[in-house]
Amino acid sequence: MKESSLKKITLAGSIIGLVFLYFVSVNIGQDYVKICEIGEKDIGSIITTMGFIDEMNFNKGHIFITLKDETGTIRVVIWNETVNSVGNEFRNKIERGTLLKLRGEVKKYESQIEIIPNKNEIEIMT
Repeated sequence: MKESSLKKITLAGSIIGLVFLYFVSVNIGQDYVKICEIGEKDIGSIITTMGFIDEMNFNKGHIFITLKDETGTIRVVIWNETVNSVGNEFRNKIERGTLLKLRGEVKKYESQIEIIPNKNEIEIMT
């Protein structure tokens, strides 16, 4: 094999390897969906997202949260059964500015997209 052919094959292999590494590095480590990416297409889907509590209200044992990240906001409804399953410790730790990671179903209520977290899939990030 000629030296020039060997160089071309080596160069092509290196470029392919670098492109592969780039795509892996872009997609690794992000195990959640940015809020701006959640929409009508996701209704009925289970997603994981993360953001800071921007607003929070309690009503009849339920917690209504506006979750915010760098891309937008979304409403999160934690029903009282879920609140009870995560316990009073959770309720006492959350406040405006708390970073939450949660997994739940995307729903639409009164023309607003919201996430209903699954039991035991709400995590306070530190």
